[in-house]
Amino acid sequence: MPAGMYVRTEEWKKRNSEMLKGRKLTDETKRKISDSLKGRIVSEETRRKISERKKGVKFSEIHKEHLRGKTRTSEQRANISKGVKRAYDEGKLEGCYAAGWYKGKHLPEEHRRNIGLAHKGKPKLKLRGRKHTEKSKKLISEKWHDYHTADSIESTRQKLIGRVMPEDQKQKLKTIFNLPEVREKRVLARSKWKMPFKDTKIEVLVQNYLKYLGMVENVDFETHIPFRIGSSYHQVDIYLPKNDYVIECDGIYWHSLPGAKERDFLIDKELFSQGVNVIRLNENEINTSSFIKILNPILGVDS
Repeated sequence: MPAGMYVRTEEWKKRNSEMLKGRKLTDETKRKISDSLKGRIVSEETRRKISERKKGVKFSEIHKEHLRGKTRTSEQRANISKGVKRAYDEGKLEGCYAAGWYKGKHLPEEHRRNIGLAHKGKPKLKLRGRKHTEKSKKLISEKWHDYHTADSIESTRQKLIGRVMPEDQKQKLKTIFNLPEVREKRVLARSKWKMPFKDTKIEVLVQNYLKYLGMVENVDFETHIPFRIGSSYHQVDIYLPKNDYVIECDGIYWHSLPGAKERDFLIDKELFSQGVNVIRLNENEINTSSFIKILNPILGVDS
């Protein structure tokens, strides 16, 4: 039949569709059709037409039964993975969100509920123990900051105000937080926080003197290093790794409160048992610069 001479009218398409309805193709015919379509590039317009045609179409029970229990082959999975990677490289995907049909789309509540019911009882992905690469960590961080703006965070906070957590959920969280391994992780994470967030005036004075010694006498020091004290951690004000000394800058007010001396004694005792010597400088010694005479002999610096 000469190409281009016969136009497929809507009437012809409808008649042909009626004629083929209910007709079952053999496996060989299906394979031939599949082979003929392999590598075929479908235009954007054709894709759009296919998408429009499929909107609102529901699978029949026979079709559902045919698909039920079927799993993709390793070759199919590899092809899907390649397609996703190619789309990502071409800029059509951003992270795990499509830049086209999915971006900015809000699913209806019924749709979400149906997805939840469909996944109910299915095994979860085994992601525990997997580590992100530095590249993926950077991408996640960038996307998080792009998505969670100050306005969105404030909006979420406003939604949570006055919200009451169910008792069963409270009990569940309480049980999880009281697990020994979880408590240890929380204690270790809290030990890395800088407390207080800003160095005190007397700490800065001692640090400035040590910085000066670092330029002329090669004295190194670190600040806010956590040491294990009993079941928790204590951040020392200044640590001298070369000499294995700790310098604590004690303000008059805080270290005169009830129980402060006993707490300081226990910290000194625990640090000494770990082979670390402690030097305590009070506020008056630092403000009058008399602490220099105390530190110089220990650091081996000529007065």
